[in-house]
Amino acid sequence: MLAVATYYSLLTTNLALADGGTGIWKNTQCAAGSTSGGPVKPCDLCDALVVIRNIINYLTEIGLAIAALLIAYGAIRLMLAGGSEEYISKAKKTMVLAVTSLAFILGAWLIVNTVLHFLVPEKDNRYFPWQSITCTTAAIPPEQLKEAPTSTPSSQRQPPFGTYSHEEALSRLTAAGIQVSSSGGCSDQLNPNCTSLFGIPRFVIDKLINVKQGCSPPPPYTSCEVVVTGGTEIGHQSHGLNLPVVDLRLNDTLAKYLRDNADYLGIKAICTTDGDATYRVNCSFPESQRHLHVEF
Repeated sequence: MLAVATYYSLLTTNLALADGGTGIWKNTQCAAGSTSGGPVKPCDLCDALVVIRNIINYLTEIGLAIAALLIAYGAIRLMLAGGSEEYISKAKKTMVLAVTSLAFILGAWLIVNTVLHFLVPEKDNRYFPWQSITCTTAAIPPEQLKEAPTSTPSSQRQPPFGTYSHEEALSRLTAAGIQVSSSGGCSDQLNPNCTSLFGIPRFVIDKLINVKQGCSPPPPYTSCEVVVTGGTEIGHQSHGLNLPVVDLRLNDTLAKYLRDNADYLGIKAICTTDGDATYRVNCSFPESQRHLHVEF
């Protein structure tokens, strides 16, 4: 089994290097094999955990397949034993070995889960559940990415590293069922009447999609509409390029879901008007207009 697992791991590693990030590098977002469509970056803890998870998944699949074959083999030997004590004994040993191996494999998952809870920061929800970790490109401090003053429309500029253009972000949100609304019917980042996603951190879009998926039915959260009304456009005191902040249209279902799951969703603050203060999280100042001001 060990020989087969080793061969399989080496095979998938070679395939990963050949096709740009599959095999054990699947779902990483670093120089070793980015498959997420984002910018290539140095590998970090998240990428390392994803590789470990992929290896565990491959070894588990191999182990389960071998255990199933051994059980079937033992059952066949038992049926063909013809009353021979020797053959019956050998068949039983094969099946016991298979069941023991199966128990060991399943127990390994629990061990990995326990170890990760000790190694990984408790509130870093990127890493849990560990069997479905998704790495995203973290926002670079905005002071490192400040652009020189410009009058060039955002549609004619390249977004900062680690962020989306408006069109890229809009495409992902639309595919997830999230709307983007603009009072001015435009998306120019330099126009305060527009709603622009130019320069929005990639991980913010990931989190908004997680919000939409988690806020949808089953009960008690129903009819959860997610509409972005503010992004990186100028005119907001706390919005801008590469800042993890968005404004969302307020509805009670969405507001309740965000408030109740703020830690799990990676939300640092939610600000509202005084009339909706029940939905605030880590925010002491009132918004002047009714909406959800969300900082990730």
